[in-house]
Amino acid sequence: MGYATRNSLDFFHSNLIHTREKPRIIDSKKVALRVATTFLGVRLECAQCHKHPNDRWSQGDFFGFAMTFAHTHIAGVDPKLKAAKVNLSGVHVQPTPVETFVDPETQQPLSARLLGGANIVVKDDVDPRKELWQWMTSKDNPYFARALVNRVWAFYLGRGLIEPADSQAAANPATHPDVLDELARDFIEHKFDLRRLHRRILTTLAYQRDWRTNATNAKDERHYSHRLLRRLDAEQAVDAIAQVTGTPVRFSKRFGTPREGIKAAELALSRMGGDDAYVLQIFGRPLRVQNCDCERSGAASLSQTLYLFNDEKLLGKIHDPKGRLKNLVDAMADDRRLVEELYLWTLTRYPTPTEIDRSLKHVRLAGSRLEGYQDVMWSLLNRHDFVVNH
Repeated sequence: MGYATRNSLDFFHSNLIHTREKPRIIDSKKVALRVATTFLGVRLECAQCHKHPNDRWSQGDFFGFAMTFAHTHIAGVDPKLKAAKVNLSGVHVQPTPVETFVDPETQQPLSARLLGGANIVVKDDVDPRKELWQWMTSKDNPYFARALVNRVWAFYLGRGLIEPADSQAAANPATHPDVLDELARDFIEHKFDLRRLHRRILTTLAYQRDWRTNATNAKDERHYSHRLLRRLDAEQAVDAIAQVTGTPVRFSKRFGTPREGIKAAELALSRMGGDDAYVLQIFGRPLRVQNCDCERSGAASLSQTLYLFNDEKLLGKIHDPKGRLKNLVDAMADDRRLVEELYLWTLTRYPTPTEIDRSLKHVRLAGSRLEGYQDVMWSLLNRHDFVVNH
């Protein structure tokens, strides 16, 4: 679904599930914004204060939607709440909302409401979000399927059929509406089968096109005439370096010792310490303080270059006596095969004859065979091909 989507899901999850924190009231407006952006691809920030200038949403729409979440708060493990009826997710539901909103036009109290739809009748011990989820996944919902399809498309092809990917609006139409409609229809028809959706997108000619351009499409960035080059996301960069060097990702122990083989892409925490947390930071992983996919940065920076060029932690991964390179050098006597293996691990392609000759020449001139291949691996990690998804 993409890292940006997962970050929003993490936030939604962290605000609604059972935790060991003291009982706390959720911020219903903040959660409403996150749910609309993540699951519906709709931005409601403007509607908090006024009628949206480029879309249909009013303050009444926003506050009614926020009321869906105003009836819940995190139950936690406070002994005072042991006698309270709490649903299985650890969220206490009460008919009387923790927070109330009024319609700015009529000044009448608002009921919980589906976004742009009917009111939700809140009943004792019945989570109103269940009705919201049923509405979101109904075949007639105009937002959910299109939002998920658009996000997956954007993840693979670098930009959405609607761009930005989290901004479905009347003033922001799809570049290829027939494609979006067909994928959304098929997604609904097959009961939101994500595997099928991924497979359909990966088998399109649009996805399979080369990144190389010609005179007719060199400046095209919206019609998928060629693959758009883009830098690896922060989590992808950390996991790729760990996979190439054969070293585990490293984060501070205060966040718990990660299980064996965990990947940076699996971690939900936005504020963490440790060696690889710094790499996530310089490669643009968001802190999740904004309700927008745009918080994640895909831009290149000097810090990224300096890290790959001479960071002691990265060099330590390459030189790790328990790492992949040491094992390969000890196990493979055929230098040509070893060079090929390093290219396959880092750039996922075979080296050209010129690249093989250049690498073998450097290894022969190095202080030792291992030192020579450490230099080769370092040079491959600094190749443009390594940090760019093409």
